[in-house]
Amino acid sequence: MWLGLVRDEAAIDLLESWLAAGGPGLASLPAALSLQVFPAPKSVGSDRVR
Repeated sequence: MWLGLVRDEAAIDLLESWLAAGGPGLASLPAALSLQVFPAPKSVGSDRVR
């Protein structure tokens, strides 16, 4: 799971609380943080265009 725009104190506090509770797979993501979720980039490797 990737999160973006977690810069303000309220978002950071939510993130810290969520991680302290177990984070991904163990604790439910707070609704306010669900707005910051974005898909991870495609795998980078030998198939990368140069």
